[in-house]
Amino acid sequence: METHCHSCTEELPTDGAIALCGKCKKGFHFDCTTISESSWRSLGPDRRKAWRCANCKEDKNKKLKDSQLFTQSQGERVSDGTGDCTSEILIKLEEYEKKMQKNFKDLDTGIKNKLADFETNLNFYGEKVEEAVRTVKAMEQKYVLMENRIEKSEQENKELKKRLRNMEIQMMDYSQKEFKNKLEIANIKDANVNASTVVDVVLEKAGFSSGEILHKEEKVTKKVENGLMKTSIVAEFRTQDERNKVLQKIKTAKVYSKLGNAVNQDESYVFINEALCPEYKKIFYEANKLKKDKKLAYLWIKDGKILAKKTTESSVMRLSSTDDLGKV
Repeated sequence: METHCHSCTEELPTDGAIALCGKCKKGFHFDCTTISESSWRSLGPDRRKAWRCANCKEDKNKKLKDSQLFTQSQGERVSDGTGDCTSEILIKLEEYEKKMQKNFKDLDTGIKNKLADFETNLNFYGEKVEEAVRTVKAMEQKYVLMENRIEKSEQENKELKKRLRNMEIQMMDYSQKEFKNKLEIANIKDANVNASTVVDVVLEKAGFSSGEILHKEEKVTKKVENGLMKTSIVAEFRTQDERNKVLQKIKTAKVYSKLGNAVNQDESYVFINEALCPEYKKIFYEANKLKKDKKLAYLWIKDGKILAKKTTESSVMRLSSTDDLGKV
């Protein structure tokens, strides 16, 4: 075994920590050769045997180079006879190379032009998109303004409708004042009935003596559905209190059930109630339809006001307009 380094000639360590060439069997310090200690330790036995020092590697490379030179020399001798053919092939290859270079250049130019066009189009459409975004934002702002205006207009319309409704009620209340001392006898079948006689009979059945209550009356006859005539009598008294007194006694005595054929020959009932102005009369007529459909439990007239209750437990509501009927 080697005892001295073949490179620095100094003594080698005795623990075997050296690099040993597998060909010349010469030992080296790791600092004096091309392999580190860690790399050497990572090699297995076979790879350590295959390791060569710098001198052995140089000999190997020299032999390989000489072999290549010999092969090249042999090739030159072979090619001497085919020089013309080789030259022609080289010319063809050169022409093909130039053609390919031109094609690649044209392709490169085309790609660059396409990319430039794409970038231009992208910028163009980008501007269009930005413009569209601005347009949409402007439209959204206009839409919000329009919504606000519509909301404001709707609120104003509600207030106007409310004021108009209040004015209509005031006007109807004003018209109703003309009827505050009147009562109406409706559902009279005979259009030729004597109005004064009917009122006298009603007062007599209610318990009043002849001439006790002063009154005047008017017979109202109008054509209704199917060409039939509808007759009613409106009796007017001196005051509202006197009218109310008469109505109270009529209801207490249930006069409508005591008339017999004094008013209607078929003894059908007549309806006696406070007289209403035309507007309130129409509302009362529609409310009666609701009562018949059992949407109202009670319906009555008190001091010129149309009152109703949905159920026996519900609160009293006043029907002042057709809008109130829609709330039932």
